[in-house]
Amino acid sequence: MIYNGFDKIIIVCAVALLSAESQKAFAQVKFEKEIRVDRAEVPDSALMFIDSCDFKKKVKWYKEIGLDTLSYEAKVKHSKKRYSIEFSADGSLEDVEIDMKSKHLPSKTMRNIDSTLCSKFEDYSIVKTQVQFVGETQQVLNFIKSNVDTAVDKNYELVIAVKEDHAYVKYEYLFDAEGSIIHWAKIVIKNEDYIEY
Repeated sequence: MIYNGFDKIIIVCAVALLSAESQKAFAQVKFEKEIRVDRAEVPDSALMFIDSCDFKKKVKWYKEIGLDTLSYEAKVKHSKKRYSIEFSADGSLEDVEIDMKSKHLPSKTMRNIDSTLCSKFEDYSIVKTQVQFVGETQQVLNFIKSNVDTAVDKNYELVIAVKEDHAYVKYEYLFDAEGSIIHWAKIVIKNEDYIEY
């Protein structure tokens, strides 16, 4: 078979597209394992931040190991809510997540989220919902102490279960305050059951 220049361009573009889609699919798979660790294993800057929060309850530390990531997470009950405060491997603050019930999501946000998920799945159930706060370190610290979130950005993280090929699988979706997708990933392993706060 003879290929002209145009055919070669199409073939190269097709290969590049397949490669990009393969990488994209790989990037949207989440492998994560949580391991309980002692304070002594946690970066100093993360410890300093948590100590500045003046939590009354005991803080429990976990190391999160992903495919190519490593982070630390402090879990604590505060103001009758479950907090997860995540730090990078060097101790830089990443975000604060607070458990919530999906029925407490703003109605407009939930409608947008539901519309998005219904367009992707025939049926789904919400396994876990968290409100996520991100911002400058001092602003996040002020939020934790005052519970006033005007200076930090708010997102919502949902773990959902869907049936695929006669088996249930989980996905993690991150939405902004309006209910638009920021990121999603299929969960391969996530050690989140029986975690103590």
